[in-house]
Amino acid sequence: MRIAVPATDGLARRLATALQDLAYDVVPGAGGADLVVVLSSRHADDLVTLAGTESLAGTIVLDLTQPRDLPELSVTSLEEVSQESLGERLQRALPSARVVKAINALDTDPLPRPTTLLEPGTVLLSGDDGAAKDVVQTVLTRLGHRHVVDLGDIATARGTERLVSRWWQLMSVYGARHRIGDSDDDRPRPCSRPDRLPPRRYDVTGSS
Repeated sequence: MRIAVPATDGLARRLATALQDLAYDVVPGAGGADLVVVLSSRHADDLVTLAGTESLAGTIVLDLTQPRDLPELSVTSLEEVSQESLGERLQRALPSARVVKAINALDTDPLPRPTTLLEPGTVLLSGDDGAAKDVVQTVLTRLGHRHVVDLGDIATARGTERLVSRWWQLMSVYGARHRIGDSDDDRPRPCSRPDRLPPRRYDVTGSS
């Protein structure tokens, strides 16, 4: 399978390397690719422009974008996301492609290398094309994402995009090392609130 990762930032490089390690044919341009990964607004813009000059019919588009990553699509609030997700808008802009929204709420480190997580996480998929979602699920499983859940059609991306806002709120309190969409700066980021401790974990097993 030929997978296009049309970017050069830190996340794109790590993702491309992880896919190459799995023997996927990773290319920088979307032309002729079976699956194109969209990481940010700039990548989405480039892909929509390419669609005007080159056929993307049947191409799977893996959409990792965030609401604030695509200001040109006029998504500036959760109210707007609840009306239509970025995944839906990207699918409308690329009607002949097969858009799958996934892993948009993961941090940059475990996204291409989920084995770095202390515990396995859950990956959520949204898309209108079942076969395209099967392909994406296979790729993600090979990367190491052990629990993949198909939420349904592309409209269900509204829920996963809203999850990101909660993630941002938590990062504003506890800080984070990376954010999806960071460019070439891969240096560790200090906690924005070093005075705050991580939230306490409660025992909900019923044991005393």
